[in-house]
Amino acid sequence: MHIRSAGHGRHVGVLTPYNGTNLGDQAIVGACLEALRRDPSVGRITLICLNPARVRALHGVATFPITGLAVHFYSSVADLFAPDEPATDARGPSADHPVQRPSGAGPRWRGWLKSIPGARSTVGALRRLLERAANAPRELLWLWRSWQLVGTLDLLMVAGGGQLDEEWGGPWGHPYSLARWASLCSLRRRPFVIASVGFCRVESFLARGFIRRALKAARYLSCRDPGSAAAADALLRRRKSVVVADLACGLALDPGADATNGIARVIVSPIAFGRPGSWPVPDPALYQRYLAALAEFTAGLERAGHPITIITTSSPDWIAVTEFAALLSAARSADARPLDVRRPRSLEELRAILAAGDVVVASRLHGVILSHLAARPVLAISFDRKVDAHLEDFDQGDLRLDIRTVSAEALQRQFADMLARREAIVAHLRRIASERRSAVLDQFRGFSPFSDTVTRLD
Repeated sequence: MHIRSAGHGRHVGVLTPYNGTNLGDQAIVGACLEALRRDPSVGRITLICLNPARVRALHGVATFPITGLAVHFYSSVADLFAPDEPATDARGPSADHPVQRPSGAGPRWRGWLKSIPGARSTVGALRRLLERAANAPRELLWLWRSWQLVGTLDLLMVAGGGQLDEEWGGPWGHPYSLARWASLCSLRRRPFVIASVGFCRVESFLARGFIRRALKAARYLSCRDPGSAAAADALLRRRKSVVVADLACGLALDPGADATNGIARVIVSPIAFGRPGSWPVPDPALYQRYLAALAEFTAGLERAGHPITIITTSSPDWIAVTEFAALLSAARSADARPLDVRRPRSLEELRAILAAGDVVVASRLHGVILSHLAARPVLAISFDRKVDAHLEDFDQGDLRLDIRTVSAEALQRQFADMLARREAIVAHLRRIASERRSAVLDQFRGFSPFSDTVTRLD
């Protein structure tokens, strides 16, 4: 399949459900941009994403809305069609956080409206109704504009992450987005490739249909772990996919110097898994048990003299950080020094925090991956198969606890084992991270625009 060449270099589209507030997605996009920019034939890159204005300000490339639909727990009109933000360096201190309105700002009628019983819920219901009514005409308009964009592309790449998934937004969230772009590429005869994606939750008939459409249209398909590859092939009813590590592994992340001798400095990164309002499938009892166990364990580390830094790698987890910090504060003495709580908003900030730490306790997939790339041992409190798969790939499966059954005692036992083997783990992580980075970069060279033909066809 020959790839046409644009007059001023090839135009590559990169599709990702990225809104600028998740450092894992930022790492995936950063790795893609690094790889694409190495090819002199690439003249233009367009990121197709969930918050074009913020992502454009972050990465300095053209952007386009991934959908015209507003879907709960996936997309919003405010993000999809937000006005431009001032350009920021993705390495800077505020790179992935939107500008916030000062507290108390806004029309006076809002305060008056809130004082009326039931008015707030009624207005919310009306707003959702109007939003749904506007979905169809808005999506028709953006389908036409998407058609025009695809006509200018030489390649559209679905770039990593857990994109084969309906948990966040249901079938009309990302499954529909994948199908719409795959169909547009087929109609306009443009190459459509899928690189290092994860297969997560795909259960409904409609979501399975949308994702099967995208997989069938792909001229190249790779998944980030064997389980995802098996699930994708089962949905297609034939073998098509290959396994290549998560695209974030292609990022050049300087691990920094080895930690100093002495007592280990611990980085703790809570997750909002199961928290009502923060997670699509709420499980408040599980969330509270997990947070309590993590707080009890961390308080014990503090009493043993370990310096603690609390961080998040994704904005939805910030509420979990604040609730965890409140639990931890209740268990500390009155004269304890203030908690060290950080909210890194760029990969550069995260790298600096990891370089200053010795070991990590985390749950989010890319909180684990980015720590491993920085050669920091991780005690993983796993909430999903994708975390387990990465741990197995990096030979770290013995440092895993299930979030559904985790206890402070189990964390203490595993933590002691991790510290005892820390030097050997660091050496292993450095080696395997280098191997995975080579595999990811080789994948980019294996399909257009790095060659004149896509090397794996249907």
